[in-house]
Amino acid sequence: MEILDQAEHSAWQKASGKAKVVLSLQTLILFFLSYWMYEEVQNNIYLQTYLYALPFGRNLPAIAIGFIASIDTGTIALYVWLSRAKRGVIRAASSQQPAMSSVGTGFMDSHTEQHLVDMIRKKNQAENQGTAPTIVGQTRLDEDP
Repeated sequence: MEILDQAEHSAWQKASGKAKVVLSLQTLILFFLSYWMYEEVQNNIYLQTYLYALPFGRNLPAIAIGFIASIDTGTIALYVWLSRAKRGVIRAASSQQPAMSSVGTGFMDSHTEQHLVDMIRKKNQAENQGTAPTIVGQTRLDEDP
C-alpha cells in the first residue's frame, strides 16, 4: 500500500516553494490581464470598432472563451484519464508485490544470481589464463622502445 500512497501525492505537493510562487503569480497575472481585456473591450469604443471589423469580430470573445474552454476540458480529461491509468498500474503492481516478496533486490532469486556470477568468473578466468594484466599506455622497463 506504500506505493499507492506515494502515487496519491499531486504534482503541486512535489513542487518546490519557488515553483509554487511562480505558478501562483503567473495565474494571478493571467486572471488580471483577462479581466482587464474584458473590461477594455466592454468600455473602449475604438477597440470594439477594431474587433468588430475583423472576421468573426462580433463573436471573437465567445470564440476565444470557447477555444480556451475546449483546451482546458481536453487537458483536464487527459489528466483524469492518465491519473486513473496510473492508479490502476500501481494497484496491479502492489497486488503482485507480495507474490514477489521472496525475490531479493534483483529480478531473480539469489541461487540463480550466484550461479550466473560464478559462470561469468569462470569464463573470465579461462580468457585471462596465460596473459598478464597490462596497463594501457605503459611500457615495461625491460623492453626496448
